[in-house]
Amino acid sequence: MNLYIAENIRRLRRERNITQEKLAECVGVTMQAVSKWERNEAYPDITLVLPLASYFGVSADELLGLDAAKNELRIQEYLAETERLSNHGLDMERYELLTRARGEFPNDHRVMAQYIKYCLFWDPHFPDKNCGGGTHYGELHRLCNRILDECTLDEPRYDALYFLALTYGEQGRLGDAKSVAARFPKYTASQVLEDVYGVDDPAGAQIAAGNTRDAVYALAMRIRNAALFSDLPPREKIRYLHKAIDLLGMIFEDGDYCFEFSVLSDLNVHIARFHAELGEFDAAATHVERGIAHAKSYDELPTITRHTSYLVRGAEMDMREVHSGFTGSFTEARLTALDGYFGGKPFGGTDAYRAIVERYTPFTG
Repeated sequence: MNLYIAENIRRLRRERNITQEKLAECVGVTMQAVSKWERNEAYPDITLVLPLASYFGVSADELLGLDAAKNELRIQEYLAETERLSNHGLDMERYELLTRARGEFPNDHRVMAQYIKYCLFWDPHFPDKNCGGGTHYGELHRLCNRILDECTLDEPRYDALYFLALTYGEQGRLGDAKSVAARFPKYTASQVLEDVYGVDDPAGAQIAAGNTRDAVYALAMRIRNAALFSDLPPREKIRYLHKAIDLLGMIFEDGDYCFEFSVLSDLNVHIARFHAELGEFDAAATHVERGIAHAKSYDELPTITRHTSYLVRGAEMDMREVHSGFTGSFTEARLTALDGYFGGKPFGGTDAYRAIVERYTPFTG
């Protein structure tokens, strides 16, 4: 547990307009000793804790910062549990957790940023609408601006900027959204490190491979979203989705997909949806099977995945850090999604579809 005695002595002394020399004289130490305490280079002798606390008129716990240390431990527990619930797609449980955390630590900017993200912008009570259909805009903007005015930590500030830009865009305030977006840094940490090491260094080459993998993933998802959220006819949407699959196949050779098995599963399932809309049930069945097979391959990945393909060789991913968005296996989650897409519809009643589901159901455990 961290102690905050250094900053507390410095704060208490300055609040009372006491010099280091005066404090040293009052507790019987040298001014150099006080200076070391405040620079966190040494702790006061245990016998001085009570005299120091008495001199400043505070409790020993407050002087030592034990309350702050306990609070920090509690906040870290909240943040770790938020991460765990996010990884398992337990949105309502996460909402309730962060509501409690916000009530307990209303001025902690890290908790505030998570509350903005998961309780205001992605409120699970409004699964199909951001910001509760607009009802949370006021509170979200107020908290984002508080973070930007008060917080010195980078991550909460970037979260605040991101959600301000998104909500301004939703409100049609494009000028404000562009102004906020311009405040983001040009480079990401991984881009900077790639340049720091250089690609001729093994560490730099691994970072570059990871950056390439991330760029390919982002491009594949953009192509996917361009298909799903456009007014294109189903046939054109299928063409878009096949382009994303072709892109992944070009970069990740010989089945070296690793995490991208999840993307392939998603792409194939959406292709199946559009074939089913067109009444092309044989093609729909082919892509349903591919989608579930890729989900099964995702479930079988080791904890640490490492690419071997030429352009992404050495790029690693720790599957424990992936926000999968579901509990249990991906195969199970995929079959559940398929039931939502095809249950009660003509394709869902075909022998081919039922046979595929039956074939993969044993792998849902």
